[in-house]
Amino acid sequence: MTANEGAPQVSLARHSVNYVVASATAVVGGLVMLPVYTRALSPGDYGLLETILRFVNVCMVVGFLGMRQAFARFYFDNVSADWPRILTSSAVFANFAIAAAVLLPLLLVGSLFAMTFGIQHLTITAAFILTVWLMFEASFLLGMSFLQVRLNSTAFVMAQGGRVVLLVAANVTALHVLKLGLNGALIGTAVTSCISGAIAALFLLGWSGLRVSRPAVKEMLAFGLPYIPTAVFAYISTNADRIALILFGTGAVLGLLSLASKMVEIGMSIFAAPIDNLWAPYAFRNHSEPDGAFRIGRLYTQFTAISVLLVLGICLAAPIPIKLLTTSDYQPAAELVPIVGIGWIFGLLATLSDIGILIRKKTRLKPIIMAASALAAIVFQATLVPLAGLVGAALATAVTNMVLFIVVKRVSTRLYKLETRSKDFLSIVIAAASGYFVGKLVASALPPIAGDAVGTMVGASIYVLIIYSCKVFSLSDASRFVGSIRRRDRAI
Repeated sequence: MTANEGAPQVSLARHSVNYVVASATAVVGGLVMLPVYTRALSPGDYGLLETILRFVNVCMVVGFLGMRQAFARFYFDNVSADWPRILTSSAVFANFAIAAAVLLPLLLVGSLFAMTFGIQHLTITAAFILTVWLMFEASFLLGMSFLQVRLNSTAFVMAQGGRVVLLVAANVTALHVLKLGLNGALIGTAVTSCISGAIAALFLLGWSGLRVSRPAVKEMLAFGLPYIPTAVFAYISTNADRIALILFGTGAVLGLLSLASKMVEIGMSIFAAPIDNLWAPYAFRNHSEPDGAFRIGRLYTQFTAISVLLVLGICLAAPIPIKLLTTSDYQPAAELVPIVGIGWIFGLLATLSDIGILIRKKTRLKPIIMAASALAAIVFQATLVPLAGLVGAALATAVTNMVLFIVVKRVSTRLYKLETRSKDFLSIVIAAASGYFVGKLVASALPPIAGDAVGTMVGASIYVLIIYSCKVFSLSDASRFVGSIRRRDRAI
């Protein structure tokens, strides 16, 4: 290997390490925020906070029309030296224009309906505040996308770390110094978004100047429009449990479900980078090869095996952070984590399984599929929450994700069929069940926390031994997996 060949690989390795550090920073930030929230808020208020923040996230997609995705997609489409600056300036302008012309009117209309139905939180004043919050949050995320496409991973890490520090400081001040309760948590988060978003907007416009292109704005808007129905239906599907708990009068325990979901979310975020960086590009590169269906099917199986291992570890280890980071009011959340974890597995499998839809470019099917999932969520929540309350809400979400997976799998298989072995997935199920029950048995026989730690290690070891002995995942598979990541890096 020559020096010139080695330099790009060293650079890509450095970028990879930086993004791992950024992901780790986000995970640590999430863990730090747990005691900040849970030691100042009741389970009911914490659950309401998480529900509001989820609503803010869907408003980001619906209100800003997929602008961040469009920016990343079109950044490399034009070889002109001026294009990156024109596109960046246009995207910043479009974010602010959408906030004023689209998002604010929608929220004002929503506030009128909210008053009609007796929902007190979405007032006209709240609509203005939420618009500003979302506008600057969109600017910050656009700035992060800018750093990614520019391969400025060092600045990406610094921005991520700075935002985490600001978020912690703002919420500690609002919740533990000023004692503002739920409103303090919302203020702390909104202030963080406004400050970080304003810095990002000033940085982007300072680099690009005011060079707005109307055709570029129209092209980005056209690209982002299909995200709207998909995002709305996805929001209904993933948040029907929280809405059902509130409507059926059990909002006081909403925080337990939110905490259980947060445990799984934080743990599974570790697995997000390999999927984002490898899965779709690997499938697109190999699907037309003679053995493409087999290669993609093997990676599908491997991703499934790894994700189940992570969820198994989260389910067994969840009592440790819940006991250490929260108050006694939140301890029952640990019992919900296995149900939430199963739901996450089916949700992840649905995400992986739609690769056939992407390969055949049939993305118009995605809003229809998500509409069916939203309908299923409403039916299951309306049925199970009155019968089983909090557990029913978690179970209904898991069943909804299972239905989503089945539908996506059937549709995607008709378009492009992966070559997988049923016995591999049966082995994964048996290994996970064995590891979980043995791990819980070990944990129950030992003192708390130490028993949970030992049980987690024993359960995970049993799982690994079973899938390895059943040849679901081998050392050669691991070698090919790493090789695929390296080839992906060289192709960037």
